[in-house]
Amino acid sequence: MKTKNMLAVADAIEKALTAKKVAVGFNMHGWKSTTSKDQTGHNCGTTACIAGWAYLVAGHTPKQLSKASSNEIVRTARIFLGLNMVEREHLFIPVCERDAITPQSAIATLRLAAVTKRIEWVVPR
Repeated sequence: MKTKNMLAVADAIEKALTAKKVAVGFNMHGWKSTTSKDQTGHNCGTTACIAGWAYLVAGHTPKQLSKASSNEIVRTARIFLGLNMVEREHLFIPVCERDAITPQSAIATLRLAAVTKRIEWVVPR
């Protein structure tokens, strides 16, 4: 895992929570979506999961995200975060209830993974 990049994605999602306006919100229901509820509260019209946010932090624009295929987003995010295929599955397709994954739990999961080098979802019970 690339610790620096894991933390950069966590920081970007956290920044979106406190920003006055964002181009992309957060929701784990899709790599990118125009129909999922924005869990940052901005209701900006487009949301992304951790993979989508990693794609953005890797240097792509929200416009590029909206046009990218799911395969391109996942591949770019996996390489950027330095994940093997098992880690990719655990982080991008969690076994926990996706509605329970808030931006805060995604941030905590990314920060924990940066320290432990394991994907363990931190979700409220």
